[in-house]
Amino acid sequence: MVIAGISSQGTQAAGEVVTVASSLEAALRRVTNSDNFEVVIQTTAVEGRAGPPTVIASKTW
Repeated sequence: MVIAGISSQGTQAAGEVVTVASSLEAALRRVTNSDNFEVVIQTTAVEGRAGPPTVIASKTW
């Protein structure tokens, strides 16, 4: 598993996706029926902190 962002706020948001149950459930709903997947999330940075993450794309193989 790789969890990363292009900024520290992006990495913070990515970490939230896998550690907050509701965020993880939302991401996993996009990738049903596959053991291999990737998701792209989006967040906004406000005063150096990440806003809530949103899944904007996913791919399974």
